[in-house]
Amino acid sequence: GTIGVWAACQLVGARPLSTVASFLPAVAFGQSIGRVSCFLVGCCFGKPTVLPWGVRFQPLTRAGLAFGPTPLHPTQLYDAAACAILTILLWRSWQSKADRRTVGLYFVGYGTTRFFVEFLRADPRPVVAALTIPQWASVAFVLGGCIVWCGICYRVAGDPESVQE
Repeated sequence: GTIGVWAACQLVGARPLSTVASFLPAVAFGQSIGRVSCFLVGCCFGKPTVLPWGVRFQPLTRAGLAFGPTPLHPTQLYDAAACAILTILLWRSWQSKADRRTVGLYFVGYGTTRFFVEFLRADPRPVVAALTIPQWASVAFVLGGCIVWCGICYRVAGDPESVQE
C-alpha cells in the first residue's frame, strides 16, 4: 500500500504527504464502520462489566460462546465512536491544508484510542512485556504521529510559509 501510493504520486506528480492526508478522513470513517460491523458479529469483544451499557451478545457469536449471557464492554462501539470523532477532526485539519498535522493527528489519535481500548478487550491476543501486540503497534503509531506532527513545529520555526505544507 505505502509503496503503491508513493509510486502513484511519483507517476502523476502529486505530493505523497498531501495525498495521504486527503484520504485519512475516509480511512477513519471506514474504521468506524468496520468496528460497528465487529459489534454486530460479536468479535473483538470486551471484558465482563457491571456498567449499565454492558452488552449481552447472541449465543453463537464469539463473545456469546466465550462469555454466554454475561454483559461485556462494547469495545467495538468505543472504537467506532472514537474513529467517528477522529473523522471529524481529520476532515477539519485536512480542509485547513495542514497535511503534516492531519497525518500526525491520525496516528496519534488512533494509536491513543486503540492503546486504551485494548485494556478492556477480552478476546485472546498475544502479550509481550505486559502489553498486547496491538498496544505495541499503538505505541509505534503515537510515536510516528508525534514525529510527523513535530515536523510542523520545526518547519514553522524555520519558515513561516511552510505551515501550508
